[in-house]
Amino acid sequence: EARLIAEREENERLERERIEQEKQQLLELKDRERREDELNELRHILDENHSAVTTWESECRNKAKWERYMCCDGSPDPAVQPEINSFISLWREDSETQIQQVMKNCALALQVRPA
Repeated sequence: EARLIAEREENERLERERIEQEKQQLLELKDRERREDELNELRHILDENHSAVTTWESECRNKAKWERYMCCDGSPDPAVQPEINSFISLWREDSETQIQQVMKNCALALQVRPA
């Protein structure tokens, strides 16, 4: 009789462990699904933010180009190497030594900087 009671208790314990293990697996599965949903949502948000940043950068570049174009001061675009080379070459070739013109050229040279 003690052996039967021990076997029954052992079977009940095994059954409780099996049920507990199934509950644990179900909880882990739900947690994994939740994390996958959160990850997909995060990816979606990151894609939207990346698109917004790309659009913003493009608009800023276009705006800077337009403002530079509207400035019409004759200064070279620092992003265009040939314009800088031409500016420097013309400056070196200018033999005019009037101080006012030299000062204007220096001020213009200081304004030539990357945007």
